[in-house]
Amino acid sequence: LDFLSFSFSGGSDVTGALKHAMAVLGTDAMKASDVLLISDGELQNPPVPKNVMEELDRLKEETGMEIHGLLVGKTESEPLERLCTKVYDFLERYDALSALIGRNSGRASSD
Repeated sequence: LDFLSFSFSGGSDVTGALKHAMAVLGTDAMKASDVLLISDGELQNPPVPKNVMEELDRLKEETGMEIHGLLVGKTESEPLERLCTKVYDFLERYDALSALIGRNSGRASSD
């Protein structure tokens, strides 16, 4: 998990992950599955090349597949909304400092 501490200087490229998902969802064992895409919303716009978007649209139409987006830390992301059937936001109102202060308010002071 060390790779999570690195910065890659830019938005997420979801094309590779979605191509893999499309290949897997094209099998009989996975044809009734959906996709969950978790992102901070920093995606390229458009989020995937036109041919990938067309293939996603075809799979959605033929199989009923849905792409659910989980947006972490923001309330909206136009590129994510272009990709997903539905986008849910998570922690958009989360204030780390307030949470930390609230968690420490019950502790006795060591001063």
